[in-house]
Amino acid sequence: EEVGIIFERINNTGTRLTTLDLMVAWTWGEDFHLREELDQILETLDLKGFGETPDK
Repeated sequence: EEVGIIFERINNTGTRLTTLDLMVAWTWGEDFHLREELDQILETLDLKGFGETPDK
């Protein structure tokens, strides 16, 4: 949890971050990577014919 707070403070001042970027930082864990989970979901949706889904 502390890492997410530090990440948000440091990066939000100089680099524009999306809500997704912040969510990825806040939910990161050794056994869980939100970006990877979302990529798998988007791949499944694409295979089912839903095409491109925006990252925002």
